[in-house]
Amino acid sequence: MKRRILNYGLWFILTVSPALGSPLISIQDQYMLNTDAQRLIPILVSSSTHELVEGVNLAVQIGDGGSVNGGTNTAPQITNLDIIGSGTIFNASNTGSTPSYPSGNAPYLLVEADTTTVIGTSVEANGVLAYLTVNSTGAALGSYQISLQNVGEHVQNTPPLVWTTDFVDVSASFPPSAVYIHIVSLHETKWNAGANGAWTDSTWTSSAPPYPNYTCQAIVDTSYTVSVASAQEADSLAISGGGKVAIGSSGGLTVTNNVTVSTGGTLAVASGAALSAAGIQLDGGTLSGTGTITPAVSLNGGTLNTPNLSDNMVLSAAVTGTGGLTKTGSGTVTLSGNATYAGDTAIAAGRLQLNGLSSTLHSVTGAGTLGVGNGITSSTVTADSIQVDTLSIGAGSTFAINAVSGGDSLASVPEPSTIVLLIAAALGILSYLGVKRGQNYF
Repeated sequence: MKRRILNYGLWFILTVSPALGSPLISIQDQYMLNTDAQRLIPILVSSSTHELVEGVNLAVQIGDGGSVNGGTNTAPQITNLDIIGSGTIFNASNTGSTPSYPSGNAPYLLVEADTTTVIGTSVEANGVLAYLTVNSTGAALGSYQISLQNVGEHVQNTPPLVWTTDFVDVSASFPPSAVYIHIVSLHETKWNAGANGAWTDSTWTSSAPPYPNYTCQAIVDTSYTVSVASAQEADSLAISGGGKVAIGSSGGLTVTNNVTVSTGGTLAVASGAALSAAGIQLDGGTLSGTGTITPAVSLNGGTLNTPNLSDNMVLSAAVTGTGGLTKTGSGTVTLSGNATYAGDTAIAAGRLQLNGLSSTLHSVTGAGTLGVGNGITSSTVTADSIQVDTLSIGAGSTFAINAVSGGDSLASVPEPSTIVLLIAAALGILSYLGVKRGQNYF
């Protein structure tokens, strides 16, 4: 394996060499909390000429390398360096790889791993070269350089231990600027642009990181839209004041704690988008889109909006809370989990479909459609009162109601379903009325 000591002239050559075919190995600056047991850092490689490589020796050092390297840093520590796993370029062809540490097993602040392709094969130097796993627990706030060259220069081995990064058959190149792991405190950051923009724009109030990751309590409280087109993170997200966060079909947002959407705020989730959060709190705000919402939704008053007739937004977890729900737009909102929120339900337009096993509603009103059950699994819905344009009940499902308001509404009840109208009298006498397919019941 080749060893190169970089001087200024050679560094200049390496920074321009990717255009000549030398693959560029790079890492982005990382912003982390000092409470993380594990964080995965991708190490990337790119080649504009689609260079083929037959092996790599990859060395990584964090900070001064720790006491084994004559340094004082104790964290962030390296717990693994994976150069052949799923998603890496050498996953398709390799002769195996086991990370090496200065003495014994992980964790250390420096590591080396190498592999070669199977004889007669090569891989293109474009994609993820490796995944570095780091434990930042207990690290002091500050910045720790990530080095890929001349790793472990001060380790007292015989012969001296010096690892360096390079490919087996071609020379690697590296960016001219140093890369760091920045250990920061949990902090607030606000969208600060006077226009619409992307989540990854450097237009947030915090400079570390330049756009939110899991160390940030992100806030969008001005009347602009922030678009999410790739996988992003935040500790929490608060949307209000006309602000909107739109997760596109190729985007994703992982939020450690809650997403809170207050009055004037909108969270839009497109079909195919990925949203993960501890929960979604609607405090007068709007949840809109065509995607599947997996976090549980808590209502302190909120709107579910599906603008187009073909739209179907699915809430797969329970919908709870002390507030009510307003359904807007001509499309469908499907609640796959149980709905037990305490407030009123207003179906202004479109369809609200309840497919949970057991749901309890208060007052249900509006010009839209309330659907109960999908005809496959049984659903039971109980409401205090209902006055809607159309009530549709799927086969095998039951709707129970305590009082009925007048109107010329239709109950579409496919056999063998029944609709049970339970009217509680002063003496506790219950009346039972069965409604068959296509029969008007009020």
